[in-house]
Amino acid sequence: MGKVLGGTSMLNNMLYVRGHEEDFKEWFKGKEDYSYDDVMAYYKKLEVFGTPKEKGFNIPKANLHNGKRWTSTDQLKKNTNSNLLIRTNCFVNKVIINVGFEAQGVEYSYLGKKNSAYAKKAVILSAGVIGTPKILMLSGIGRKHHLDDLKIHTVVDLPVGDNLQDHVTTGFDLVLLNNSLSLSLERIVSPFSALEYFFKGSGPWSSTGLVMKNLKYIATYCLCLLLSWKC
Repeated sequence: MGKVLGGTSMLNNMLYVRGHEEDFKEWFKGKEDYSYDDVMAYYKKLEVFGTPKEKGFNIPKANLHNGKRWTSTDQLKKNTNSNLLIRTNCFVNKVIINVGFEAQGVEYSYLGKKNSAYAKKAVILSAGVIGTPKILMLSGIGRKHHLDDLKIHTVVDLPVGDNLQDHVTTGFDLVLLNNSLSLSLERIVSPFSALEYFFKGSGPWSSTGLVMKNLKYIATYCLCLLLSWKC
């Protein structure tokens, strides 16, 4: 978990992947104000990357700038507005919800004291795959029987946190007879690579270490057999 300004963009492998189209369509079902096309417009502003529906090999896109890690914190520093206030060392306790089931703000702790911050238009909750559902449930949004066990008043009975998935990934090395794109120990320890990085921000030292990605789909039944799960 990225408990730092910038979140896991400070810690991860600097790789970027779009969310799946079907997930957005499911989330926006019945909501006329939102669509996957709206999300795509912002994705295209961020980075160009192949749709996750494709199968096969591709070169991954990385969050790099001039050979260095580029995080959401770097972006904030670059586009700092006069009306932007960033508070660190704060821990969100819950979302403040009014009687009309609208998010008004958040309650947070700072130096051991509880504080509140209220929004004029909307509250954006972006605390990661674990922190986000946790805050929602602490706010009374989640499975009623779970909240009852924790003596939390249920505001909205929703299956928050039920669909957490950890996708299987693996890495492997290939030995090629022709010229290879892969990183080699010889290239990494070469003084020329060091000079290329410091003066140009390029070369093997500016790589994430992942040269190629492959996306495959495995049927749920086959995956259960593979992992010896009872389906």
